[in-house]
Amino acid sequence: MKRNKNKRAEPFLAFLICISIFGIALSVVFTFYPGGAQDYFGLRKPMVGSTFGALCLLGILASIYPRSCSRVFSFDKNAKGQNDSNAWEGSSLRGHHPACGKFSAHVLGADDRVLCATCTGFSVGAAVGLVGVGLFFFGHLSFGPRPLIPLAVGVFGVVLGLLHSVLPGFRRGFSRFIASAFFAIGSFLILASVEDAAHNTSIDLFIVLLSVLWLVTDTTLSRWDHRRICAKCPSVSCSLNCS
Repeated sequence: MKRNKNKRAEPFLAFLICISIFGIALSVVFTFYPGGAQDYFGLRKPMVGSTFGALCLLGILASIYPRSCSRVFSFDKNAKGQNDSNAWEGSSLRGHHPACGKFSAHVLGADDRVLCATCTGFSVGAAVGLVGVGLFFFGHLSFGPRPLIPLAVGVFGVVLGLLHSVLPGFRRGFSRFIASAFFAIGSFLILASVEDAAHNTSIDLFIVLLSVLWLVTDTTLSRWDHRRICAKCPSVSCSLNCS
């Protein structure tokens, strides 16, 4: 059953990945070939910055609440259809991942606490992105009309954040933490690069929407990876399941 669910999700996941990569390519095109007339609407940067900043805040809030993240990753109680509200408490979950040893690469140890590497990394990256929003959209930071370096770093960060779940070499919590942090920072760098080059409200808001798509793709890919781990688990007595 678990394998079938993951197989059904694969075409949709592949579609999301393709659209996300296409969106990244479009952001590069918009930076070097912005096309239409520049928009000098005075409130453009504050409006775009406020919108992206609100998304960063929502991402941080979602990341720091383990119960909410557990619902996203869908670790559900499946034994006899139980729906126990205490399923998330106690020793069965660590960093809102099953404490079975199969998810050790998904968590970070901090003193006596266990944190989700992906959520913690995204929170840190989004916090850095908020600082960038303040400096760029409400301050005087500028990357220039051809921001090649920040755009390249941003594209690298988003691609790394999207694909780290399936790339080799990300088998430790710290590597996932770094990838997720770069994912959030990369989204900001792409948006700022496009804004510096295009000065167009519609294009800027389109990049903000792409950031939401990238986040949805990252979440869906992480969920698929969790299901894959559970599907390979030989245990028949485990009451936790990625469904």
